[in-house]
Amino acid sequence: MRPFFLLFFVSVSISAFCQSDTSIFPGKEFVYTYSILRDGDTCLFVFQEPILQTGSNARSVDANWDFCPAGRLRKCRGEVIGTVGLRFPVSMSPDSFYYTREIYYNLHREKIHESVAASVINPSEIWLHPPRMKGFRILECNPFPHIRFDSTGWSWKLEAGGEWGDKRWKIWEGTVQFQFEYQKTGEQTLFYQGRLFSCTVVEAKSDSPLGSSGATFWYSPLAGFLKMEFRNIDGSILTMNLLEIRS
Repeated sequence: MRPFFLLFFVSVSISAFCQSDTSIFPGKEFVYTYSILRDGDTCLFVFQEPILQTGSNARSVDANWDFCPAGRLRKCRGEVIGTVGLRFPVSMSPDSFYYTREIYYNLHREKIHESVAASVINPSEIWLHPPRMKGFRILECNPFPHIRFDSTGWSWKLEAGGEWGDKRWKIWEGTVQFQFEYQKTGEQTLFYQGRLFSCTVVEAKSDSPLGSSGATFWYSPLAGFLKMEFRNIDGSILTMNLLEIRS
């Protein structure tokens, strides 16, 4: 995967939006529940052995997963993933990329595996890689979680190689370019741990030769991305909700 910002623009008014307080991120882990709505059924991902990616075998290892229907969680072969954590480094400067740890937990909240991905956290924007191991790799075809605090609309492009494909959604050779478009559409309140949080709603869409996908993000300056809904290229919907923030 070779992300590159070919186009990054402000569509309207940069003065109406306040800067972000990013102090909630350093050293914290944001743990999310998730679910996949697919063909009318609710599922989770089950990771099958081998789980660890190694060298040239990474692509075949990434294929060892399946969907586990919500009503059969104890019957699926492998480790059913119940929650996903995004942990940010303790030391963060406003002008750098960071390596976020993506941590995958089973239904007993035991860590199964973790990987790393780049992120951007500064007073102008928050930009994250979504989880991208095994079945979560489908999210490479969606708009990434992103909010700019000085813009109402923006865009950028991504090139993704065929290693991100899977017969359960799309297969391609070489690289494909995704065009991501984002727009702030208003404010909504969401409950998190018994409290109401005001969130900026960001609607996003992706177009590529493979088809279209989309996402909606609810961002609170007090709790980060409280909710993320990905409308996938295969017609499924993957929703992530913030469960807790750990030190």
